[in-house]
Amino acid sequence: MVGVLQQKQDEERKALVSVLDHYWRMYGHSPTVRELTERAGFASTSKTITRLRSLRESGFVNYTDNISRTARLTQEGRRVYGLT
Repeated sequence: MVGVLQQKQDEERKALVSVLDHYWRMYGHSPTVRELTERAGFASTSKTITRLRSLRESGFVNYTDNISRTARLTQEGRRVYGLT
């Protein structure tokens, strides 16, 4: 069961990374949390925030708390997710 949960969380993080990368390439800035939620196919912004925190703790994403549109992939995040 733990392996299935971890796999789902990994897939959700990958979805966020993909959305962030695509959005930055299209618009030159980060999407809002609500836009991330919708584009990643999540049901709630709470899940998006939780996964963003996980990505930040892993060093794959940087953002400033309580300021909209600041999420960015780090070089390490781009490398790990094959976006370099």
